[in-house]
Amino acid sequence: MAAAAVVVAAGAAIRGGGYYYGYIPTANNTVTGLNSNILSHDSLYYWADRERICCLDTALNIVWQTEFTDVKASRSQLFVQDDKLFMLNYGYGLANGAYPKKYGRPFIACYDLQNGEELFFNRLSVKKDMIESALRTDDAIYMLFDDGLAYQELTDSVVNIVPWNKKEYGKLEAILPHTYYVANEDTTAFQALTFDGEHCLVHNERGVIYEVDKDLNIRNTYEREHIYVPQIPMKDYLCIGNQGDYWFIHEMGMPVAHLQTEFKKGRVIDNELLLLNEESQLLFIDLDEAIK
Repeated sequence: MAAAAVVVAAGAAIRGGGYYYGYIPTANNTVTGLNSNILSHDSLYYWADRERICCLDTALNIVWQTEFTDVKASRSQLFVQDDKLFMLNYGYGLANGAYPKKYGRPFIACYDLQNGEELFFNRLSVKKDMIESALRTDDAIYMLFDDGLAYQELTDSVVNIVPWNKKEYGKLEAILPHTYYVANEDTTAFQALTFDGEHCLVHNERGVIYEVDKDLNIRNTYEREHIYVPQIPMKDYLCIGNQGDYWFIHEMGMPVAHLQTEFKKGRVIDNELLLLNEESQLLFIDLDEAIK
């Protein structure tokens, strides 16, 4: 994509004032989405396509642009940290506008915000693997492949890449950025599982959650049958569920009520919990009674 095309694309997104979605028919061998987000920072805009990363002013003039050498970029994420511009390139595009398809190689790069000078450029995989999932923290980033994990502190150009034993631990699916809960053996308490600044959560294709540290070692393992997903927030309480088994818990993790029924949607109105079940019937639960 030429620089002029970059300006046109960025201009359309910046000036449009809104977003819309539409279906664009593509041939089976067409890969789309090979670009970054448009990042706004200090009255400047940053954008990347397959060949370059560039900076635009408010009039959409190019302030600087830096070409990638010996690599093609793909779907990517730009962000600013400590007055530096970072680019995380996932190594995939979208086939038929929807399905991830490997394209190029994943990398993480860092640039000077003012002039585009490349500060470091780290390729993240020897093979053409794509980044399946990523978690950015205040000072680092975790990256997940189907056969490995990578970790890099944003203040350091060194990236730590560790292979994953798929035969023993299963194929990796994603990094979990949100909070989950794990029950003890007799379901008398629930422990919150979330990124704590030192450990992040990943799960495999069987739903097993692993807690890994910065050296990408497994610290804890949690089986799927003990993992509960937050469903409905309720002031100081929370409804969590696992395949039809639901609990109302206090925000500190103590269970206060048990609910065993399937539902598709739920909402709290005043002191009542409204549930829409699989038969499209509404169930009303008085929360004052349920959590006494």
